[in-house]
Amino acid sequence: RVPFLDKDLVNYVTAINSDEKYSGSFKKQLLIDSFTELIPREIYDRPKMGFSFPFAKWLKNSSFVNNEFQKAGKITALNFEKFKSGNLHWSQLILLLHLKLRDKA
Repeated sequence: RVPFLDKDLVNYVTAINSDEKYSGSFKKQLLIDSFTELIPREIYDRPKMGFSFPFAKWLKNSSFVNNEFQKAGKITALNFEKFKSGNLHWSQLILLLHLKLRDKA
């Protein structure tokens, strides 16, 4: 995770003995212990939850993306309409956008 990529922190953590690093009741117990006074128990003592970025929302609301697909060919524009109506996954739209931008370069 980006917040934990600080060079000094990485060097410090890699020097900690593995037995100490991986002991405890919870996965990442050492990390939890470091923040127990700052984070409520309901946060660290809950089932693992996934996280995803709202790519579909960002793409639908992006004036840049809308402008690029308005200037696109008929089939590409049709795929953009399919995306906006929920019939094309955002990852497929990003691929189309990438190909379109690559062709401009």
